[in-house]
Amino acid sequence: MDTASVTQRKAPSSPTLIDFEIRAAGGTTTAFDTMPHEIQMRKKPISVEKRIIELTQENGRLRREIEYYKTLVNEVLHPVVELLEFHANGLYSAVQKYNSVIQQENSQWKAHD
Repeated sequence: MDTASVTQRKAPSSPTLIDFEIRAAGGTTTAFDTMPHEIQMRKKPISVEKRIIELTQENGRLRREIEYYKTLVNEVLHPVVELLEFHANGLYSAVQKYNSVIQQENSQWKAHD
């Protein structure tokens, strides 16, 4: 690996509100798992069997995290975007209508001068 790719690597993200909510419910997220003190705790030598169990558990957590974000996108984000598009179109129509009215009024005002 060259130094250019090492310097471009993004630092792990800090835990967000969602991460804290998941932790409060007894779970964990990648944001917590990649914190320096968590990584340091895992550096103790362990058996291959124990490491396989840890990785299997981490894999399960990551799959649940993916499902959570998929649900968030599908059940929250998509409906919100559709609603925003609807209201944005309404605002755009209103602005066009009032721009037309203003343009007509300006034309009439200039005609009176």
